[in-house]
Amino acid sequence: MKKQKKFLVSEEYIQIFNTFPFIVAFHYNHLVINDSVLETKKQELQQLLETVCVKEKPSVNLKVVKNKLMQSSLKKSKYRNISTLFSGPTILLYLTIASPVICEKLLEWKKNDDNFIFLGGKYEDDLISVNDLIEITKLSKTIEEGIVKKMTLLNNPMMELINILSQNQLQTLNTLQMIKKEE
Repeated sequence: MKKQKKFLVSEEYIQIFNTFPFIVAFHYNHLVINDSVLETKKQELQQLLETVCVKEKPSVNLKVVKNKLMQSSLKKSKYRNISTLFSGPTILLYLTIASPVICEKLLEWKKNDDNFIFLGGKYEDDLISVNDLIEITKLSKTIEEGIVKKMTLLNNPMMELINILSQNQLQTLNTLQMIKKEE
């Protein structure tokens, strides 16, 4: 690879890490996985994530990386601690959205495919391992449960107030009808 092209690819790698909030590095079996299989896996993952995301559809990108170039690029950036993951056939999965729900779906997708081995990655500005990814999915569930509990607590007094007001309204209407009949 020419020096100028290496520089451009290196800049692209750094730009990926600086731009995308969710990045995961995988080892893959390069004897089984070729370009057409990668494209199929990318589309499969894209469809899976689109069913989950309501607000914005995530863009799924897969890139086979040149390890030495990736290592030297990352050593110059704030992500130098992750550079050791890049050895052997490595693929980079990067998404435009980082959310616990996406992490959960990614783990689900990974369970169904033995060709990819999760190495580590980046979530927002933090470097993550497999255990961190699992913890992020648990965090999602506890946050959602907390929101549901708080909404229930808020709704209960409101529902009671609405019931009281509707009962009083009915009693007032009945009283007015009785007074009207007496006249």
